[in-house]
Amino acid sequence: MRLILLSFLVSLLYPQWIEAQPVTIPSPEGSLQAVVTFNPALTISVRNKQAKELISISADIEINSHNPLFNQDNCPSFSHTEGTLRNEPVAPVKNAFIEYAYHEFTAACTQGSWTIRVFEDGIAYQFRTTFPDSVVVEDEQMSLHLPQDHELWFHQEPGFFSSNEQLFIHTHTDSLAEQALASLPLGIGYPSGEKLVVTESNLRSYPGLWIHKSESKLEATFPSYPIAEEQENDRHIRVTDRGEFLAKTQGTRSFPWRVFVYSDKDKDLLNNELVYALADDNELPNTDWIKPGKVAWDWWNASNLYDVPFKAGLNTDTYKYFIDFASEYGLEYVILDEGWSNTEDLLDLSPDFDVREIIRYGKEKNVDIILWVVWLTLDRQLEIALDTFQEWGAAGIKVDFMNRDDQPMVDYYETIAREAAKRKLLVNFHGSYKPTGLRKRFPNVITREGVKGGEHNKWSRDITPTHNTTMPFFRMLPGPIDYTPGAMRNAQPGNFRSVFARPMSMGTRAAEVAKFIVFESPLHMLADSPSNYKREAETIRFIAQIPTVWDRTIPLSATIGEHLVIARQHGNSFYIGGITNEENREFYINFSFLPEGRYSATVFQDGLNADRFAEDYRIRTLEVTNTSTMNISSAPAGGFAIHIAPEN
Repeated sequence: MRLILLSFLVSLLYPQWIEAQPVTIPSPEGSLQAVVTFNPALTISVRNKQAKELISISADIEINSHNPLFNQDNCPSFSHTEGTLRNEPVAPVKNAFIEYAYHEFTAACTQGSWTIRVFEDGIAYQFRTTFPDSVVVEDEQMSLHLPQDHELWFHQEPGFFSSNEQLFIHTHTDSLAEQALASLPLGIGYPSGEKLVVTESNLRSYPGLWIHKSESKLEATFPSYPIAEEQENDRHIRVTDRGEFLAKTQGTRSFPWRVFVYSDKDKDLLNNELVYALADDNELPNTDWIKPGKVAWDWWNASNLYDVPFKAGLNTDTYKYFIDFASEYGLEYVILDEGWSNTEDLLDLSPDFDVREIIRYGKEKNVDIILWVVWLTLDRQLEIALDTFQEWGAAGIKVDFMNRDDQPMVDYYETIAREAAKRKLLVNFHGSYKPTGLRKRFPNVITREGVKGGEHNKWSRDITPTHNTTMPFFRMLPGPIDYTPGAMRNAQPGNFRSVFARPMSMGTRAAEVAKFIVFESPLHMLADSPSNYKREAETIRFIAQIPTVWDRTIPLSATIGEHLVIARQHGNSFYIGGITNEENREFYINFSFLPEGRYSATVFQDGLNADRFAEDYRIRTLEVTNTSTMNISSAPAGGFAIHIAPEN
């Protein structure tokens, strides 16, 4: 392999670039290759190890009316390097250590450079400009040419004003309506079973990348710079007019990485961390205060308590009860969601809340408090609000309803992350766009929404088992999801009803428990009422001991839209979670990933009647080693969770 690589490096020194001949950049072990040409525009052909083209990408950027910037005439020289990205996340979502080797090709151009990195499981390219002064970015082009009609998982959006909480529509390129719009990630499937996922990393002071269909191609599109806005209510500002440019920015800078994740097995998408690895490094000198954990959450269950000696609702007694519950089961946080303050004045507190007392009481019980806020109000009261939250002793903020990712809003995310970090406050973004690596630079951005999650059970039938076995392959790839699992009222699809104040989940109890292992968030919400959990003490005890960060992730088996089984390691313990779609399924588990030794495995699985009564489950314990195997039967919409601990 080393001789082949050296021959490849030497070949780059010949003047084929000047003659406009293709340059081939293979991944370090040859799983992928990128063939680059300027003819005259920049074109990248992504090919698998059999040299079959998966996609052809044409790209350029228009700045200060210079277009194209990156063509053959403007990029006379080039270089090749090897490198490895190594990271140890502060709050590891998949793995405590991340390592990616790559081959890098850089073309030096008149006003900057263009770089492509080729990894075993993806490619990424990035523009860099070197204008001396500030610039206006008029447009960026990225056209995706597929060799034929292909499967798509298309996160279709009605427009750029969106919370990014749509279903991933399983369709084909030829079936898409003209100008159909999708937020990222975008999934592409090939007849061979290979997959390509399109997304971005290191989004900084620049609008987010979207995809739309244009004639026979998929093309990049962006929310242009907002020049007029209108406030609709206490939380929503809509853009009423946009300029004919994308961004006003520094002339010397790097632009976001355009990322194309590759896998020849569905399950490997579940362990990809290229988006995190490509982002800029951590900027916080001290991260010891950043504490992952679980959250007792009030809004989903409408603060419905029973068997309590007080009137439940939005008041101090209710939240002290939430704190007592969290303390009893070792949960790290309680959230005060909407209702604790005036949504248009964060310092105008509800008369029924004593926020200082709630925070004080929580600390006495070793439970911290997170405060929900409307983004717009926080923006207007930023300094005084965050200073006050810090003085009260709050642990973090949940910032909601941004619903945009144009340049000013992307800048807003960074401002909140930085200002919150100064005050040692965690941040959970809701009404948000997909992760693009901000949590690497600011690890206090511990999770975010931008996912069609459990809250939709309150008013829709959208959170189906098929959705739950589709979404993780795409939305979980760039970063954590605040899905909010934990429903104790569970129903098979035919019995499911959306009830806003007393919601349920579509799927079995065992599947709901499995979500705490399968779905990734360093800050996992427990959506249901403490009273319901206390009634289901066996279930909450199992959930409570599941970690929210992981040393290692081992995908075991998966097919998009059908099922997924994931093993995860935390310390010397292991956890396995599995969920299925609307079909019943026989899962086969091979424990060969375990180290030597004997282990006790506690299995939480569907009961014999879970196909009729979804809350039916059973728990059993058995001894396993790394030579053991196991068959687990699941009901339709079912699943299982296993906790594996070494025997003393």
